[in-house]
Amino acid sequence: MATRWGICSSGKISHDFTVALKTLPPEDHQVVAVAARELEDAQQFATKHSISRVYGSYEELARDPDIDVVYIGVIHPYHLSTCLLFTNAKKNVLCEKPLAMNTKKMKEILSSAKRNDVFLMEKMASTEAVASDFVFKWSKEQTELFIKLRGGNDTLFTGAKHSASVGWRKILEEMGLQGKVTPLQAKKKWDNLKKKYKDCKYPGSGEGVSGKPTAAS
Repeated sequence: MATRWGICSSGKISHDFTVALKTLPPEDHQVVAVAARELEDAQQFATKHSISRVYGSYEELARDPDIDVVYIGVIHPYHLSTCLLFTNAKKNVLCEKPLAMNTKKMKEILSSAKRNDVFLMEKMASTEAVASDFVFKWSKEQTELFIKLRGGNDTLFTGAKHSASVGWRKILEEMGLQGKVTPLQAKKKWDNLKKKYKDCKYPGSGEGVSGKPTAAS
């Protein structure tokens, strides 16, 4: 039976997590509900990700008897109250990092999870990348197109804040991979390709003749 997920918050980070989660086999994981503070926001998120149940409050999601695990993507000042809401409702929780703002609040969350006998985990940044490595299988043709598009869009990767994310989103859109691969997954794919290139060209060193990597970032 598939693990049934509820998404708490309809922001960008929840979008990226949902995209990554949906790359997993549906017989193993399913996103069945989303909740936001505004019902309209939840409805838009549900439409984008084909989610059947929509709630205009986190409390409604906590009362849903068919949710196995809740992903919490709210901003971190609200992690304490939101984690307590779901752990006290006896829901398993995967919370975006950082789990809490300080040690005292973290202990309060951990105590609630232990008292209610539920699973609690802090989500680290590598979650989407792990999904990409072990679930999404790049074909040879997709990889070749990916390399070509990355080279052709080099001007988008300026080093400015968020520029890389915009660049990866554009490339994924051109490849028709939106909803299957996240920008973080694309970045990790590119990093792995660069490493393989350097390892093949400079066996044993992974570096160019000058001692510096030769592939573009």
